[in-house]
Amino acid sequence: AVEGLRGRWISDRGAVIAGVVASSLIFTVFHLPGSISAFGFRMILGLLLGAAYVWTNSLALPIGLHFMTNFALNNIYGLSNVAEGGARAAMLL
Repeated sequence: AVEGLRGRWISDRGAVIAGVVASSLIFTVFHLPGSISAFGFRMILGLLLGAAYVWTNSLALPIGLHFMTNFALNNIYGLSNVAEGGARAAMLL
């Protein structure tokens, strides 16, 4: 997304920010359905995972964070329903 946004009208930093936001929206849409709070949680998680990728330039950290989030919501907090987990995650955190 970042490479496609770089150009004459947008700076490199702006392209990175827009790319992370675009990828976060895609991440959120692929993890539907859910409530508005679940949508917000997933959007924030997508932003954090995107920022982790930009920071490390590797998918290892975002994949690890995604795994740990799923593990925590499903096994530690017992929220096996993904929509329920996304809706309650903000309260738990």
